[in-house]
Amino acid sequence: MDFELRVETHPEQKAATLRLVDSDGVQRGYHQVSFPDQGPAFWEGLFDTRRFVRRYTGSLLWDGQTEPATAETLLERLGAFLGQQVLGAEILQRLGGWQHRSLTVHLPAAADDVIAAALARVPWEIARAEAGSRPLMGADLVVRAVTDDVKTGPGGEADDRHRARPADPLRVLLVFAEAPGSRPLAMRLERERLLSLFYGEILPRRRVEVDVLCHGVTRRRLEDVIRARGGYQVLHWSGHGHHNLLELRAADGRVDRLTGGELLQVFRHAGGFAPQLVFLSACLSGTLVDAKDWAEFRARSPAAWTSRITRIARSNAGRAAWTCWGRSRRSRSNWARARTSEREPASSSTAR
Repeated sequence: MDFELRVETHPEQKAATLRLVDSDGVQRGYHQVSFPDQGPAFWEGLFDTRRFVRRYTGSLLWDGQTEPATAETLLERLGAFLGQQVLGAEILQRLGGWQHRSLTVHLPAAADDVIAAALARVPWEIARAEAGSRPLMGADLVVRAVTDDVKTGPGGEADDRHRARPADPLRVLLVFAEAPGSRPLAMRLERERLLSLFYGEILPRRRVEVDVLCHGVTRRRLEDVIRARGGYQVLHWSGHGHHNLLELRAADGRVDRLTGGELLQVFRHAGGFAPQLVFLSACLSGTLVDAKDWAEFRARSPAAWTSRITRIARSNAGRAAWTCWGRSRRSRSNWARARTSEREPASSSTAR
């Protein structure tokens, strides 16, 4: 079952209307949300979950508790707040009552809408009815968010023509990029584990082709491998990141930084289309603004920062994207298994 959460924002009223519809366009749930000027810290947690968990782990103490909150407790409480205050009981019940579903959160254009930009940051999959109950991601719900300016952006139809068909091999590019002088990361271990997974469990049974790019990755090398392969449907990028920036090596040996929009253009110009799935394992690769709390978030001028969501979201080509910070190796393996489980078996597979 596929669902779409249609979000209509009302900036002047500081509110939003959420309508859940199924694949037939039938409305299955409705909820109105108000955004107070002053409210619980959970609003901050929804818009910058990573910072929220780091700030309050081991220091926040709720009424009746004798021990400070753990990261797991914070996420449970945050998920309950999201389910109760944002999604509402009716929508949450519908989403939690099915197995193997997808949810597309359809938002207005974010460049001119502060509320849409905020809601694009929400980790919808952690929503739950109450602390301790199963979150939506525990029911195999796959969530992606798309804004109007991304959904109608250029290149969408061309990208659709290059979707991997069941009979075709799925092309995967693993990029491990680092700039000179950067703090070392455990990319070698990550690379070896991923290749072991592909060679041992995926390539013998699935039509998948995987290439690896590492050791001095430059824009030119990236373009060359994309052009030689004719593009990739899946990109896994591991390395250092900043706000809407990924680090790599410049041709002269210095530090080079690639924005989300530039990464998108590299794939479209060299390969003809953008990847359908982008996995970013880089710090701050999923942040859209640098506001530290809800008050600062609301005080920012939309013209000053909301355009960042357009650049980053367009780099995902309006497709599914999973941005992570410090995922475990088991999570990476589970990701690769999930992305290849639908491919048809092949008599032979190739890898580089």
